[in-house]
Amino acid sequence: MKKAFIFLFLLLPACVFAVWIGLLYQQRNLGQEVRIKIEGYDPRDLLAGHYILYQNNRISVKDNATGTACKIDDFSGSHKFYIPQKDSARLDKLFNQWRYQRHTFEIVYSCVEGKKPMAKQMLIDGTDWRDFLEKGDK
Repeated sequence: MKKAFIFLFLLLPACVFAVWIGLLYQQRNLGQEVRIKIEGYDPRDLLAGHYILYQNNRISVKDNATGTACKIDDFSGSHKFYIPQKDSARLDKLFNQWRYQRHTFEIVYSCVEGKKPMAKQMLIDGTDWRDFLEKGDK
């Protein structure tokens, strides 16, 4: 009896973690999609890993997020999109060229009523960033 209680006690965190992952998966895949153009922001934060630090374009937020399940205020401030280390240098170089209007970067968000928008995908010139890097920068 005591061993069964200890086993259940150790299994509880794994079950809670699995339910949490399931809820995040549901929010990501069942939410209303909103596509927002993004702009660069200071990408230096040595402790956070490999990501692109960005802010949403205010005009794009107003045009695309109005009337959706997301609140407009949830798109303000800086945000992070995490990327693999092997792609970080190329994406950083491409993303820092945004000032020159060379490429258009967008984030596809999943919006669920009452929750903050969740970044699903990053697009470069309308193409998934992985496909864009695979084709090469043209």
